[in-house]
Amino acid sequence: VFMNEAISTAQIDTQRSKRLTVDQIGNTRFCSNLSTSCCLRNMTLDFHQDLGFEFVKKPRTINFGYCKGLCPLSYGRFLETPQVYLYTNKKNKTITPCCTAGGYADLHLLLYEPIDGKYLYTLENTIALNCKCK
Repeated sequence: VFMNEAISTAQIDTQRSKRLTVDQIGNTRFCSNLSTSCCLRNMTLDFHQDLGFEFVKKPRTINFGYCKGLCPLSYGRFLETPQVYLYTNKKNKTITPCCTAGGYADLHLLLYEPIDGKYLYTLENTIALNCKCK
């Protein structure tokens, strides 16, 4: 039984995987509110209810996400530079990496204007896809 499971797992691992789109990822890319490490948090916006943008037809709601959390302290090669000593000699000051977005996706909006009708509008690099410490 274990041998068959190992073979099927190996076959799955060797298959070529495709990148997922924002729609395919859905809410699985977000971390829980209890997490303290750097991760992507929920930030849902309803164009009609929150902003009063009735001209936005699709999507009505969007989850932009934002990065928040603690990053581990890792000096690496930077430890040998004089800046480390300058920062660490100040009271309660340390050099820590920031939790920031590691990738973005475009947001496509279907808008409706009474004069021109419907058209597609793209906001580039609007949706955070993942977070990293930098």
